[in-house]
Amino acid sequence: MKKEKHEKTTVTVRLTEEEDQVLRRLCMLKKTSKTGYLARLAKDQAKQERLRYAAEEYLGGRASLSELAKKTRLDVPTIMDEVASIKGEDKRSMKRSKVKKDTKEFSAAVGRALRRAAKVERKTARMHGTPIYIWKNGKVVAEKPCEGVKGPWLNNLANRNFDSRPSGH
Repeated sequence: MKKEKHEKTTVTVRLTEEEDQVLRRLCMLKKTSKTGYLARLAKDQAKQERLRYAAEEYLGGRASLSELAKKTRLDVPTIMDEVASIKGEDKRSMKRSKVKKDTKEFSAAVGRALRRAAKVERKTARMHGTPIYIWKNGKVVAEKPCEGVKGPWLNNLANRNFDSRPSGH
């Protein structure tokens, strides 16, 4: 597996003698270099600030969880945990009004997509004279998708028994 090459940026930090000694001692204790420690510190601080930004935007109603996850490259559960900690609540008891809004929007979009797919499937079944299979009264049943439609290809279709399986299956 090939390692990713990360571009490096040089940053100059000016420390007083006292700050340098404190940093040196800390790095000795942690068994790391000053550069490594400062780089990790900057990365962790940047992540915390992105997380705080996402939570504040969400609580302010300016963005949805999915938008913030894309924008900040943080996952939704992490953002929700931060929102709960800001509000001083357990994440399980957190009010779900905004989450419900996101869920309702998603559910509505899924419903529209399913209706479009069903419409296309009925059209395809009508073109080929084949039944569509639907869930009715707890069972899967075959129905003709073209109940009120007249056409020359329907003559044989009207006499077919869709409830029995074709032979050989």
